Amino acid sequence: MAAIDRRRHVLMIDARNVYRKVTRKINDFSPEQEQNLLAIVWLYRGETKRYKELLADYRKNGEDAAAAWLEERFPDGKYRNVEGLVKAVTREEIAANDWSLTPGRYVGVAETDDNDEDFAEKFASLHEELRALNAEAAKLAKKIDANFKELMG
Repeated sequence: MAAIDRRRHVLMIDARNVYRKVTRKINDFSPEQEQNLLAIVWLYRGETKRYKELLADYRKNGEDAAAAWLEERFPDGKYRNVEGLVKAVTREEIAANDWSLTPGRYVGVAETDDNDEDFAEKFASLHEELRALNAEAAKLAKKIDANFKELMG
């Protein structure tokens, strides 16, 4: 990719698919994920030395997965748009989208590795959870009804 005139572009990073699951309802970024997002900014700015130093640190500390994540997306160690993750957009593109600054509008959708088995497994798990919640709701409804009847005497 040719050098980007950063005065005419805005870097859009959509990090919705870059997180670790803490609990069922809470996600956050690991230190490596935060560092990798920062490394994307470095590449965009042309700071390849910092990028290479980060990769060297990862290798030295045995954090091969974090290094591989970056190298897979930026194999030549230079910034490029990555579908579903990052894109440098022009002000004209932003204007054409009613000045929306929602990154997902520009970066597109990342390819996923999901297969039908994963979907079927997840769906079955969710269905089982729903069944258990419905059974609990029915018990609670009976208890509420009994309490109401007792109160009303």
